[in-house]
Amino acid sequence: MDIAKRLDLFLDVVKQGSYTKAANLRQIDRSALSKQIMILEKELGIRLLNRCLLYTSDAADDLL
Repeated sequence: MDIAKRLDLFLDVVKQGSYTKAANLRQIDRSALSKQIMILEKELGIRLLNRCLLYTSDAADDLL
C-alpha cells in the first residue's frame, strides 16, 4: 500500500473518530487498518493519533 492510501485511511479514522468505524467504512479488518496507520507514522516519523481504549484523537490536539 502506498503512502497516499495510508493517508486516506488516516483521514477516515479522524473523520469517523475510531478505528472500528473507519475499518467498517472501508470494509477491512480493524487490525489491518491499525497496522497501516502505524506504518504511516513510522514513514512520516511522527505520531499522528493518540490511542486510548475509549477514543482516538488527533495528536495535534495535544499541541494546542
